[in-house]
Amino acid sequence: SLLITHTGTISETYHIELLLSAVAECRRRHPDVPLRLRFVGEVAAGVRRQLTENGLTDATELIPFVPHDESVGYLLRSTVLLMAIPDVAHNFGILPGKVFEYLAANKPILCVGPAGSDADHLLQECGAGRAWPYDAYEAMLDHLETLVAQWRISPNLDLPALSHSRYSRRCLTEQLVALLR
Repeated sequence: SLLITHTGTISETYHIELLLSAVAECRRRHPDVPLRLRFVGEVAAGVRRQLTENGLTDATELIPFVPHDESVGYLLRSTVLLMAIPDVAHNFGILPGKVFEYLAANKPILCVGPAGSDADHLLQECGAGRAWPYDAYEAMLDHLETLVAQWRISPNLDLPALSHSRYSRRCLTEQLVALLR
């Protein structure tokens, strides 16, 4: 299946409702494509309601909190990873720690958050994705359509590891050591 996974806590402040609407529309347009969502971790009641309102409950797997290594396993068994930046003041500088785990998984990353943010710049620099503004329904839908088209050609959408290797713990540690010398 074309499986989009989010790990960690997700609440209404992340404003993924238009993304969920776009996923629902994409499923309507492509009933032959098994487009599914997986949330591993805490999912707020409001987000669960949005899943229901968009008719996505049958296409969504909700997995409660799991140990970290198990969470990483879910990332690796996904097609695309979902990251969301909370819609709060000064969110342009928010860079979730999970972005580095997501990059290490070598999967495309669909981020809902401010365009031009630090997260957006990092994702684009690594060739892993970009941030889609909270109100960019058409852009999100177009991106999902592109992912479906790519998935039809090859269900493996994994990215080359080299695009983000400079952000690995090893590389960052080497850079820190060089600075301290």
